Amino acid sequence: MKLFQSIAVMALATCSFLATCSFAWAQIGTPIMIPNPQPPYSQLVSYLSLTGDQLQSLEQILQQRIHAQQDIYKQIGDAQNQLNTVMKSASPDPLQVGQLTLQIRSLQQQVQQAGKPFRQPALAVLTAPQQAKLQSLIAALQLQTAANQAIGLNLMDPVNLMQIMPFRDGSVSAQAQPY
Repeated sequence: MKLFQSIAVMALATCSFLATCSFAWAQIGTPIMIPNPQPPYSQLVSYLSLTGDQLQSLEQILQQRIHAQQDIYKQIGDAQNQLNTVMKSASPDPLQVGQLTLQIRSLQQQVQQAGKPFRQPALAVLTAPQQAKLQSLIAALQLQTAANQAIGLNLMDPVNLMQIMPFRDGSVSAQAQPY
């Protein structure tokens, strides 16, 4: 709940700031410079030490994958719209609901299959040391469920994670204590 309140406050502050900037611009006629957000993938580029050429190659492979999956996503959207229409009726036909649900699940599996041929070309862009670092990201994702459960049991504060994270040498911050 605290996280959602923080996000809501930040969103309100951002909207207020943008409204103020727009009003000021209209009044004085000079554009107000709003800082650009970090470029996409900046943390990954930093973590893996990706070069500009590597990032460009990875983005091209991503576009190829998106193009290959685009038709399947359209089919999923169409089937989902049909399912929504059926479910809104006074007495939905269970057979049609089941068929549409199975069709959507099948299409979702096709999306996964259509994306697989692009994984090896993407990995081939990385050097051996970069691929080794990628394993740490995989391990972090595998711990995501456990981390969410720890947050759920009030063992970690999702807003102030830096207070409970250990340093590289294994020691823990003096501030590290349950909140």
